[in-house]
Amino acid sequence: MKLLGKDETGRRYYVARYVPGCLRTLPWGRRRFDCGIFVHQSASREDVERCIREVVRKNNDWVCTFGADAERWHDRVDHASVEIGRQKRVGDGVPMTAWFDDVSRLRDLSSVHCYGGYLFLLILVGFPPDVDKAIRVFETRLRPNIQRELKARSEIKRLSR
Repeated sequence: MKLLGKDETGRRYYVARYVPGCLRTLPWGRRRFDCGIFVHQSASREDVERCIREVVRKNNDWVCTFGADAERWHDRVDHASVEIGRQKRVGDGVPMTAWFDDVSRLRDLSSVHCYGGYLFLLILVGFPPDVDKAIRVFETRLRPNIQRELKARSEIKRLSR
């Protein structure tokens, strides 16, 4: 799991390439978080199912799905939440869920809003082991926000003199 940075609101973004058990111990402990599950076209159904079962057992507020079959995996998040008793019926909103069919590549993430206000974990399922290039794409999305924050702080300092 890698910390990518913060956006202009101070929200921290993490990314992890999914392997079974990688969510067992989170760097932020039991604090609430939002997450996105990005499913690569080559991901096995078993890996995606395993990831979803791990995610719904965590203290998350929002779970968004991206990539291959995003709507289908969104539905599985809802059903898995019912199966473990986290919510009584699909649609109760525990966790809240959303899917983005139009996000099929990591670079498309810049077109969507990451719901919620907690720290955000992007989980990459079925991506090749050499996923650093893909991670840099997501990291690049944060850079303009970080640069705006630094520029704003500089301007505040200048005006307060």
